Formats: sequence, structure tokens, C-alpha cells
Amino acid sequence: MSEMGHSHRKERLAADLVRNLVFGLGHGLISILGLSIGVAFATNNARLVTISGLIGMLTGLSTLIVIQILSVKTQKETYQHLIDIEQKEFDEHPELERAEMKRYYRSEGFSAEETEQMINRLSSNRDRWLKAHVTHVLEFIPTKTGNPLREAGVLGASHMAGSLITLSPYLLLLDLNLALYMSVALTASAFFLVGAVKTTVTGRSWYTGAIEFLVLGMTAFAVGYVTGSLLSSFA
Repeated sequence: MSEMGHSHRKERLAADLVRNLVFGLGHGLISILGLSIGVAFATNNARLVTISGLIGMLTGLSTLIVIQILSVKTQKETYQHLIDIEQKEFDEHPELERAEMKRYYRSEGFSAEETEQMINRLSSNRDRWLKAHVTHVLEFIPTKTGNPLREAGVLGASHMAGSLITLSPYLLLLDLNLALYMSVALTASAFFLVGAVKTTVTGRSWYTGAIEFLVLGMTAFAVGYVTGSLLSSFA
């Protein structure tokens, strides 16, 4: 691999790492904030808030890990299925497959001669031809993924960290009102920091990213407050 290619791969891996960290932290912060606020206003019971928060944290952890593994597995299986279909069509209707690829390259601005050269070069390698057809004609572009277990681990660990930031006041403080205020303050601060970190891979202003994440994240507070208030009469 060339030095430039190695550099691009490192940038992609770094971006994937930040994306998974942001997603996991955000998921933990938002889901547990909404849950804890809702239970607090519905029951006015710190013990129930703590128990429901811990349950939410662990069920959220298992959900993220399972979804990540299944998502990667589904993408790979879908891509292989499309390859199998194209392989069958290539064997049965090779001229139709060539015609589809020609239309694609002509629509991209290639001349008739350039298109013919491209088609001949691609079709000389069956595997390359099939992948090109799936990507260009069927417009299915598989996302580059790393180790699904490693990515699931990053998502899970960051989810746990985000959840514990929101839950920690309820675990350490006996007074429900004080714990609630501390939890909201810590979570809001975490939203701001996570939003700022996100901009390291998006290229946006850190301040804009931080405010955006803070505002969107705090919608969980509103949802939890409204839901808890409505359900309080049933507690």
C-alpha cells in the first residue's frame, strides 16, 4: 500500500472511531436522560429512577451490539446476493449486461470509444465486472467496515460511558431533586463536548457542532418531562 493510501486508510479508521464514539455516547446520554427524567417526574422515587436507568443502560448496550453485528452481516449478505444475481444474468444475457454498463458510462460523459475500452477492460475480469455492475448500475455501494466485534465494542463502551454520566448523580446522591438537577447539568455538558468532538471529522465549527448536539440532545429532556408528567397520575 502506498504512503498516500495508508494515510487515507488511517483517516477513514479515525473517522469511523469518532463516529462510533459519538453515536454510542449520544445514544447513552439521550436514552437514559429521557428515561430518568420521565421516571423521576412520574414516580418521584429516586430508587425507581436508578433501577430503570440501569435496566435501560444494559438493554441499550445489548441492543447496540446486536444491531451493529446484524447490520454488518446484512450488508455483506445483501452485497453477495446481488453479486450472485448479476453472475446468473451475466451468464444468461451477457449482451444486456454490456448494454446496461454502456448506458451508465455514456451517461457519465464518456465517449463511445472510451466506453467501449472501459467495458472491454472490465469484462476481461469476471469478478471486477460483477462488482462494477452492482456498484454502478444497481447503485449498491457497500460501506467499508472494520471488525464488527471491535466496532460493536466501541459502541457498547461509549454507550455505557454516556449512560453512567447521566445516571451517576442518582447512584451517588440520595436527594432526588438534587440528583435530577446534577444529572441534567452533567448530561448537557456532555452533549456540548460530544458535539465539539464530532466536528473533528465533519470539518464544521466546533462551537456550531457543540450547540447543535446540545439542542438536539436536550429534546430527550422535553420528551421525558412531558411523558413523566402525563403518567404521574398513574404512579
